[in-house]
Parts: sequence; structure tokens; C-alpha cells
Amino acid sequence: MSIELIIVYGIISICLGLLPALLIISNRFGFQKQLWFSWILGGIFWLLALLFRMPLLYLIQLNLREFNLVVLLSALLAGLFETLFRVVLILGFTKYVADSKEKLMMAGLGWGMIEAVILHSIPVLMIMITPTREQLELLEGYEWTLLFGGFERIMVEIFHLVMMTIVFYGLKKKLKDISQSEPIADTFFTKDPNPVWLWIVIVMLLHFSFDFILVSLVYSVGVVLTYMLGFVFVGLLASYLTNRIKAYPLFPKEDKLKR
Repeated sequence: MSIELIIVYGIISICLGLLPALLIISNRFGFQKQLWFSWILGGIFWLLALLFRMPLLYLIQLNLREFNLVVLLSALLAGLFETLFRVVLILGFTKYVADSKEKLMMAGLGWGMIEAVILHSIPVLMIMITPTREQLELLEGYEWTLLFGGFERIMVEIFHLVMMTIVFYGLKKKLKDISQSEPIADTFFTKDPNPVWLWIVIVMLLHFSFDFILVSLVYSVGVVLTYMLGFVFVGLLASYLTNRIKAYPLFPKEDKLKR
């Protein structure tokens, strides 16, 4: 009976990890080719960020035996490489991913969804199709735990979307042919670090903290509480960004619409 339950929960988990983002895209953007190209670029640059840090990850895992140190350095590499590749993406492909709110959002969703496919959907499919004896024994009676991966992907996709947008705020003044907008009101949400490029460092630290703390918490407080705390953290970031965009629109045309 275990394999049947694995298939059922695996399908639900994959759907949880991808369908919410796909529904947002279809409802808000439809099938505009330009926007899907932004999505593809976001996914490609996530993959590049992974591939470029893989040799360092291999060396860390090969030479270090202390689990906490491996987690710490792996999280640091994730924060560093993914942030730097977001910067390269926005600076190098501005007109494809950063000259409208829609393109920026699609690039962020592509970043998170391709990660979901490679790190979650494909591994779950492999468990469903060709499970090993160890996997069957481990999941016996706990097939429902496959759902955690789907819920995690929702959380991580929101996180990546927020990080992409904050990086854009940090780079906007350096982008060519991008009109600058001004804050509608002087509030907490419109404050920038000085210099403004420190947003890049902040994103790097947030990404590192998110990865390191979540992995560490899983082994100390359990999966359920870890994901609850993770959703609270990501929810606070998303709430901050939503309020910032309202008070400090990403593009001038949004200024006019709100006045």
C-alpha cells in the first residue's frame, strides 16, 4: 500500500509546489511571450548560480565532517551566488527582466519555480517511479510527509520573488533607460540604506539567514514548527515589500496611478 500512497501524496506535493505560482501567472499575465522569456531567464540564472557554486559545495562536503559548519558554508554560498546572479541578470538583461513590474515578477517566479522543479518535483517523481527499498521503508506510514516539500516550495517561491524585487530597488539607479520613480510618501517603507546598493548586501544576508536558520531548525524543533516559522518570516518580508511598493512604486507610471 505504501507505493500507492507515495504516488498520491507525491502528486499532491508537486501540485502544491507549482500550481499556485502557475495560477498567479495565468490569471495576471496569461501567455505573453515577452513575459515568459523573463520567466525562462529567471530560471536559467538560478541554475547558473547553482552550477557555479557546485564545485565549492563538493569541496566543502568532501573535506568537512562537522554538519553545522557544512550547513553554514552551504548557506553562505547560496546567499552569495544567488544574489550575485540576480545582480548580473538585472544589469545584463534589463530590458528583458527589469523594465516593467510584470517582467520583474515573472523573472522572480521563474527563479523560484525552476528551483522547485529541479530540487523538488524531479526528486519526488523519481521516488514515485523508482523508489528504493530504503525510501519505501523510510516512508512507510509517513507518506504524508511528502507534502512538506510542496508547502516549502510555496514559501521559497515567495521568498525568491521578494529577493528579486529588493535587488531591483538596490540597482535601479544604475540601470540604463529605466525612469526613476520617487516615493509617494516619506514612511518607514520608503527608507533606503545609504548607499542604496547596500540592498544587495541585505539580500545576501537574508538569503543566507533563511537557508541556514531553516535547515538548523529542522533538526532542533522539527519540520512542522520550522515551516510555520519560515512562513511567518517570509510573510513579514512579503508584507514589507508590498507596503514599500505602495509607498515607493517600482516604476513612474505606478506613481501616477496612485496619485
